Amino acid sequence: MYYALFTKHYILKTQLKTVELIMFTVEAIIDLTKWRFKMSKTGLNTDIDNTQTRCPLVVLIDDSSSMSGDPIRQVHDGIELLVQSLQEDDVAAYAVELCITSLNSGIIQEFTPIYDINLQKLRDKLPEADDCTPLGTGIKNSIELLDKLVELYDRHGIAKYTPHIIIMSDGEPDSDEYHMCVEYGDKIRQREEQNKIVSLSLAVDGADKDIMNQFSVNGCINIDSAKFINFFQFVSRSMSAMSRSGVTASVQKEDIADWANL
Repeated sequence: MYYALFTKHYILKTQLKTVELIMFTVEAIIDLTKWRFKMSKTGLNTDIDNTQTRCPLVVLIDDSSSMSGDPIRQVHDGIELLVQSLQEDDVAAYAVELCITSLNSGIIQEFTPIYDINLQKLRDKLPEADDCTPLGTGIKNSIELLDKLVELYDRHGIAKYTPHIIIMSDGEPDSDEYHMCVEYGDKIRQREEQNKIVSLSLAVDGADKDIMNQFSVNGCINIDSAKFINFFQFVSRSMSAMSRSGVTASVQKEDIADWANL
């Protein structure tokens, strides 16, 4: 009788512990989901448990109407190539965290490790070109996203290499955007001089070079939209190299000759 009572008590106690464990696990999953959702709403989808030194990369797409047709398709193809090639690199896939924004559509791809990007979903989200050119606002939003990511890194003690930002445009900003272009151009160049960022400013197919020159200490680089594939191959090689050594993208003539109009 005593044995039966003991066994019943033991089973009941074990069942209670199992229920407590299940509840704890469910709560942990809910907390993680909430954290992921919160990060997603702020444009961040980073993995804080990833031990790789990070290589943050922001690509700001000009999706104004002047980029319609072949130019925007070339951008889409280039971004797909960039993601696919980096996913095939075991080191870069975990080190590079990519964010894609556009002038009119905002966040296309929140900051996410390359290995965790679903290429098909990304294809579906890439914008068509049809609207105005709020260049200053686009740069402001991209820089603010990058600042949030760096703050997250610092808060969790995550090591990082120099963040890179790519800014492309083929025209002039909207008239009410000039002041913001000047303001954020100053901020970008100041950060570059402090080695806090690397900026590649691309003047596409006759863009306003006086404006685009403001977004990099090296000035803008002229590029034909037909060479976006070559450009994103260059970005892929640069990110792969940086993920291993921390060396930033080189804009020396011999390194960019296959895509830049020198």
